[in-house]
Amino acid sequence: FSVIDTNRSTFLNRPANHKECIQNLSRLSHHRDILQFLSAAYARHAGWDIALTQAEIEQAVCRFERKRAMRRLFKRKKS
Repeated sequence: FSVIDTNRSTFLNRPANHKECIQNLSRLSHHRDILQFLSAAYARHAGWDIALTQAEIEQAVCRFERKRAMRRLFKRKKS
């Protein structure tokens, strides 16, 4: 058992639901090949559909990156 702390994951005092798991997994890395490997292993272990889990994580990463890009854009315009 290992914990990867990226200072972006959320730790709960209860079992995480599916959506929370996807959000946390999407924040492990922005390297798509690493995420594909990790999400397949996680989905296999959790008994989830691998392709669906990988697609959900890809969407979550894209949303996260778009939000971050917009924040950076607005910060630059404020200055």
